[in-house]
Amino acid sequence: MSKFKQLEAFVSVIEQGGFAAAGKKLHLTSAAISKQIKALEETLGVELIQRTTRNFSLTEIGAHYFEEAKNILEQLNQADALILQTRQEPQGVLKVVSSYYFAEHYILPKLAEFLHRYPKIKLKLELAERLPDMVREDIDILFGVSVDAYPDFVRKTISHTRYAFCASKKYLKKYGTPEHPEDLKKHHYITHSMRDKPNFVSFRNHQDIYVQPYLWFNDSKAILEAALQGLGIMKLHYYFVEEALKNKKLIEIFKDYVEPKQAVYFYYRKSRYLDPKIRAFNEFTEA
Repeated sequence: MSKFKQLEAFVSVIEQGGFAAAGKKLHLTSAAISKQIKALEETLGVELIQRTTRNFSLTEIGAHYFEEAKNILEQLNQADALILQTRQEPQGVLKVVSSYYFAEHYILPKLAEFLHRYPKIKLKLELAERLPDMVREDIDILFGVSVDAYPDFVRKTISHTRYAFCASKKYLKKYGTPEHPEDLKKHHYITHSMRDKPNFVSFRNHQDIYVQPYLWFNDSKAILEAALQGLGIMKLHYYFVEEALKNKKLIEIFKDYVEPKQAVYFYYRKSRYLDPKIRAFNEFTEA
């Protein structure tokens, strides 16, 4: 029973959140994972994980050991990656989570060319408006988000945007045009349920207004459609509403209170030796 396998089992249990999940990732049974960790603890002479019938937690020494073990495994994986990089073309499953808009404008138009150039890459593209756990879900790239997150990942800027408050002429004619942020409390507000604070609306200078949303959606396109139907006021990125504003289907409000422009990013794991399939995707989307 190698020390490497024991470390791998230990780190996987913590990162995956359980013995069964770790076993699934490593193609082992829960019992085999437990056996690896027990052997590691016996070798070290300390308890790393406190187990109960339903849960587990790291001991204090186990928490410190986890950080060191994770670093060791990462260094070994990077060393292996350096060798593979010199002799492999981009290949394997590439897991990408992207927002709908940026997939539609940056990925899908080039998809056929990308797969033709790299036939050994198997792309698994999820279109969703969410912030995944990139480590636990084993995601390679998160594309098209404006949230400043994932400090341990590489972050690259792909665009800039700002939020815009909009409503239809039909709605404003019926309920009036709000002039100040506080006026929003008297209106029908359509919120995005995936936002960190869906009950709060942020304006310039970090002014937050508490609202009771009229409608909740977890999808920007649904929010846009609801606003076009005159169901309320919404806050979306400008690139989502630009066409509707140009066609006069929507009217922008609160122009003097909107927040400044912000960057749109894509994230991928930090590594000294970048996986060829991630480098290929990175370079291709920049072209």
